[in-house]
Amino acid sequence: MNAAGATTVVVAVLTYRRPQLLRGLLLRLAEQLAELDSDCAASILVVDNDPDGSARAEVARHQAVRYQHEVRPGIAAARNRALDAASDADLLVFIDDDETPQPGWLAALISTWRRTAAAGVAGKVVPDYAAPPPDWITAGRFFVRATRATGTPVPAAGAGNLLLDLNQVRAAGLRFDESFGLAGGEDTLFTRMMTRSGLALVWCEEAKAADLVPAQRMSRRWVLTRAFSHGNAHARVELRLNPGLRTRIELAALGMSRAAGGVARAAFGMLTRSMVHRARGMRAGYRGAGIIAGAAGAQFHEYTRSAAGRFRRRASRSASDQVVVLQSFPGRAPVGNPYRVLLVEGLTGAGGVTVVHFDWRTALLGRYDVFHVHWPETLLGARTPVRKLVRQLQFALLLLRLRLARIPVVRTVHNLELPQGISRREALLLRLAQRAETVRVRLNSSTDVAGDTPVHTVLHGHYRDWFADHPQRPAIPGRLVFFGLVRRYKGVEALVRAFRQTAGPADSAATGATPAGMAAGIGAEQLSLQVVGNPSTAELADSIRAAAGGDRRIQLDFDFVTDADLVAAVTAAELVVLPYREMHNSAGVLTALSLDRPVLVPDNLVNRRLADEVGPGWVHRYQGALTGAALTAALAELRSDPPTAPPNLDQRDWVVGGGQHRLAYLDALARAGRGRS
Repeated sequence: MNAAGATTVVVAVLTYRRPQLLRGLLLRLAEQLAELDSDCAASILVVDNDPDGSARAEVARHQAVRYQHEVRPGIAAARNRALDAASDADLLVFIDDDETPQPGWLAALISTWRRTAAAGVAGKVVPDYAAPPPDWITAGRFFVRATRATGTPVPAAGAGNLLLDLNQVRAAGLRFDESFGLAGGEDTLFTRMMTRSGLALVWCEEAKAADLVPAQRMSRRWVLTRAFSHGNAHARVELRLNPGLRTRIELAALGMSRAAGGVARAAFGMLTRSMVHRARGMRAGYRGAGIIAGAAGAQFHEYTRSAAGRFRRRASRSASDQVVVLQSFPGRAPVGNPYRVLLVEGLTGAGGVTVVHFDWRTALLGRYDVFHVHWPETLLGARTPVRKLVRQLQFALLLLRLRLARIPVVRTVHNLELPQGISRREALLLRLAQRAETVRVRLNSSTDVAGDTPVHTVLHGHYRDWFADHPQRPAIPGRLVFFGLVRRYKGVEALVRAFRQTAGPADSAATGATPAGMAAGIGAEQLSLQVVGNPSTAELADSIRAAAGGDRRIQLDFDFVTDADLVAAVTAAELVVLPYREMHNSAGVLTALSLDRPVLVPDNLVNRRLADEVGPGWVHRYQGALTGAALTAALAELRSDPPTAPPNLDQRDWVVGGGQHRLAYLDALARAGRGRS
């Protein structure tokens, strides 16, 4: 109190480059001060956090308003400057430059302080929409604050409408933590420290300040980003108050619970077409994701001013700069198809791309420009139901992070349809992932990719170099070979049944098969079939054995094969047969052609164009169901008109594909608003 016994009050306005809003607020505050009784000696303080001092001229228009210039960036530094400037006052009242105090606001705060003798009094902030909010925003209650009875103790509060008893605050040695300056949450930490030290913090429902909500804030992206920020700040405050591994684990569990519940509620809202459930579920999901990120040590800079961005993203760069791409597969050597290794070699060989391999920490918290996904279903699987649920939750959080950070998604369309046998939850997540795609890459020009998402064509590369070091075998006349992972859609059972139709009289008597296809002039004794690969299930292996029916000409090598064994088996074939029910992009076809072995495949547009590309004699085709006659006819055609030159695979160099992928990445960045100049 001053010498006359009046309570000294400083109303502090924190401002940053909002001179028009500041002008209106100072007029309203003058009215608030005039309403106070003679027991209060009140003044106004403006703390300008703009390094250029943009508020100085406006403050100069008001002789009774003091001006403080805080050049250090961050709202916490500005709040501490206000504490220091009000060092002789009894009370300090914070209000932000985009808020408008309602009638009786200041008097209500002071009256509640007098009745309760609390160290802090928190007033209510109500939204002041610049335009009618969208229904989705209203349904999600994104700008609605809680209602409490005046005098109710609260554990923490924001500082946008807050009275502090400076005598109690100074005695407790409290200040705002400036490491929270650009991230926010400094007010929550401050008030938590107050109540933790035994000081009282109470609510005042009558002390209302209207918070301006401009049109640009009434978007899904803005409100969900804010939800993520609040969750992130909550976690960091808890870790500052209770540092240690146990707190991190508890926060991670809390965040996962919130995120999972939010995702489930949003999904329920989508299924039931409930806007309320969808909006509030997404809000909870983003807040949970922010808590998880904070538990892991990531800090979201809500008030950042740097070009690096809230997640310290790099600013727009020229086309010659490196693009950091997170691939959806790990860095360990693959088992089987070497596509992943050759893709990375092509990307690095072409230049301009830095490849980052997938792990969940990097995906959720790391820095990268583009996410390139290949087989998204592999990110959802796990050996146990609990681990699978965790993977699905992580996948949902990844989708949230990608959307929040505006990281474009590029998907290579290896398969046109969703996988078979997945759960409804997995199907929902995969469809959400498809909606997040910015650009798609197809592996041949014939693929008809549905939807409006932009498409780039990058031809599937060859495997000549990959298998070059393994010795090849001479082709065995009449040898047919199938190789690769044995799955039902690859038609191996149909191949075995068709092959049995080529049996001669002796074989027919032994196996019960009906002779067919002998019109081509190829005797059954000349034919053999080898199936090389690991069946996806034991049931499938048993059904293929049953289809073989003891035919001595059929060799079933059901096991994983090394590259050397694969080369030996493929090069021993006179003809490789790949009877996939729907052939879209086949690494098997390119493997056979890379080893200079002709193939028999279903007749479709993809395979017809491939035949034209690689040259005559290499790609043989059959129509309809595979039969023994089709097998012998293909062999007869191959023998009567064999290839005269190796297959032309010049368009399928991996370095060429690497450059084409980079163009797709740059296109995705531009479409996501993060393009290169």
